Amino acid sequence: MRLTATTDQLRLQVIAGSHVVLLGIHLPEALCANLLGFAIHRTDHDEEEAGWLRGKKTFALTDPGFPPGATYSTREHPIQGFTWSDFAAQPNRRYTYRVVALTGAPDALVKDREVSVEVTTESGTGDVHDVFFNRGAAASQEFAHRFGLRVPSGP
Repeated sequence: MRLTATTDQLRLQVIAGSHVVLLGIHLPEALCANLLGFAIHRTDHDEEEAGWLRGKKTFALTDPGFPPGATYSTREHPIQGFTWSDFAAQPNRRYTYRVVALTGAPDALVKDREVSVEVTTESGTGDVHDVFFNRGAAASQEFAHRFGLRVPSGP
């Protein structure tokens, strides 16, 4: 499923596969002068769960000093890119993604504008078309997070 929504010049394009939802964010360059990043909120309508997605980067000023590999709420430590992938999505599930542009200072974030999109992930059962994303890069990052620099051993 592909959807696009724009609110107050903040545009969100979403491509939903069966297990991954890719978010593309656009804000005109003229509006990015004070931009610190984006917070991403996900609502899972089927499980009735909602919360801010988590990332692994912080601002030095507000870094709580968690150990390497810890994750942080994007509401307090916004992502500083224009793409994001939700690798925790489940097949045939209805989600709403809300992206909030944040300005201000790292220790005093201010909501500037936001946009939301509701999507349903692919079923993955092969009805007509299926959408799959290669999760290899994310899987290798998670392996490094869990096992460090150890070389995998045989069976």
